[in-house]
Amino acid sequence: MTDLRSAGPAKPDPRRRTAAAFVLVAVAMDILDTTIVIVALPDMERDLGAGSTVLQWITAAYTLTFALTLITAGRIGDRIGRRLAVQIGILGFVVTSAVCALAPTAEILVAGPGRSGAGRVADPHPGTRIFQVEFPEAERRGVARVFGAVY
Repeated sequence: MTDLRSAGPAKPDPRRRTAAAFVLVAVAMDILDTTIVIVALPDMERDLGAGSTVLQWITAAYTLTFALTLITAGRIGDRIGRRLAVQIGILGFVVTSAVCALAPTAEILVAGPGRSGAGRVADPHPGTRIFQVEFPEAERRGVARVFGAVY
């Protein structure tokens, strides 16, 4: 059995900056999506005939799903790989965002953002784990600052 401590620090992956940029764009996309939903609520009310209760559910479904799947997403990222988890999360986010954009009824919008929230959880959290694992300790603070500015 090899003693990993004597091997010295592993050489950082040269693609780590590209991965960080990818995760940061995904996080910015998530935040923009939330903002767009809030700004679009009056149009949803008018165009879909959604009442105030339905509008509250549209915004709450996204946040609730995100919160309920937060820990599970981190575990899934550890199990299947952070890169794959981020990719699946972004794909789920894109698909459910398209469903929401084409939604003919308010009820679909209530379900759509919930699924989008589940997709959302797979990108920032395994993504931040990528920062911890792929970046040497000396570089993590800078990456965390950029992440904090975006998030």
